[in-house]
Amino acid sequence: MANIIKEDKFAVRKGELSFTGWKQDLHKPGHWKPDFRQKSVDMKVGLDMAWMAMKHTVDKLVLIAGDSDFVAPIKFVRKEGIQVYLYRMGNHAKDILIDNCDFDLK
Repeated sequence: MANIIKEDKFAVRKGELSFTGWKQDLHKPGHWKPDFRQKSVDMKVGLDMAWMAMKHTVDKLVLIAGDSDFVAPIKFVRKEGIQVYLYRMGNHAKDILIDNCDFDLK
């Protein structure tokens, strides 16, 4: 991770890891494992997107995500004339996310 942070025109937003309880391990019936969720990243990235759109520092954004929480910031930046490329790394994403981006790089 340290090397990617140093890349030009590239940003990494770190969130917080939240323990949400225990869940059954689907591969080992009767066993339980901790359930962690990443929090706060969506808001940080959404604010970055809005800031860049308002300051006109970019004309294209590549969003590497699959979370439909990004629909509102995507709509905002597109109204400001920013093209949004979605890269979901081969993972599934809700249609509302895909439909609100200019390009789906899959």
